[in-house]
Amino acid sequence: MLKILKPGNLTTIQDRGRFGFQRYGLGPGGAMDLKAYWIANKLCGNNGREAVLEFNSGITVRFLKSTVFALTGGKYRAFLNGIPIHFWQSYFVPAGSILEIYGPYAGNWGYLAVKGGFLIPEILGGRATNILAGFGGYRGRALRKDDAIPVADYDGSFKKRYFLPEGRFALYEGNVIFFIKGPEWEYLDPNSIDMLLSQPFTLNPAFNRMGYRFTGPTLTLLEEKEIISAPVPLGGMQVPKSGELIILMADRQTTGGYPLIGIVAGESLARLAQKTPKEKTFFKSISLEEAEEKLYNLNKVIDESFWEV
Repeated sequence: MLKILKPGNLTTIQDRGRFGFQRYGLGPGGAMDLKAYWIANKLCGNNGREAVLEFNSGITVRFLKSTVFALTGGKYRAFLNGIPIHFWQSYFVPAGSILEIYGPYAGNWGYLAVKGGFLIPEILGGRATNILAGFGGYRGRALRKDDAIPVADYDGSFKKRYFLPEGRFALYEGNVIFFIKGPEWEYLDPNSIDMLLSQPFTLNPAFNRMGYRFTGPTLTLLEEKEIISAPVPLGGMQVPKSGELIILMADRQTTGGYPLIGIVAGESLARLAQKTPKEKTFFKSISLEEAEEKLYNLNKVIDESFWEV
């Protein structure tokens, strides 16, 4: 078991999400930074699909049984039994140990994975917490003080694993978010297109798991048109009547009626998830072929950035 001593602002059980249910009104959900989620699991020797803890502020937990764990994601400070430890590597932890995490000092979302994963029942093929629907994860809600989360039995095997800095640089370095033009791209007036592709934007501090709203140049459409609601993807870039740029994230709705002007490239999704209101963000349009190549190259760097002893 893992006991929650200090739950932080929003700590939930997450995994890759649920798929195949959008036609019923249920979005995939899952981890906000899917790359950091997957890496945390791989550092523990997992297959990359196990349930983890996702947090966006400091937390404190006690391990009630021995296991192996790893931390990834935004920049936090972490202490195991009062001794500083690092993100992006695995540790053996004896029963009774206390893990304290403080931050974030950069980025947003952090991940705590354990060997074998947290033993959360699958619902509709996933273990992710869907707070809006009130199911999945641990009782369908954010974790609270004194919650006890079951942990897989530790088999005694432990290889120290590291995720090297070059992999982290590839994930998060830079202030450019690449995107592919969406079906309503041509609805934007020429001046708005120029501003979107050249001017900086800043994340609104009121962001959440459903979407990121960016402040910056006001985007306008050539004319207001009624749009039939259509399925919306992860990273979908929408422009409501206010002219603000909205990007849909993990807990997005299943359909939407705002113009879909673009879709964030897979290579940029982790970088986008970890953007903060303190940073300037620029957007650059690329082709589908370029987006595929960038994602291929990122995955190649990630695969080559694991090291174990």
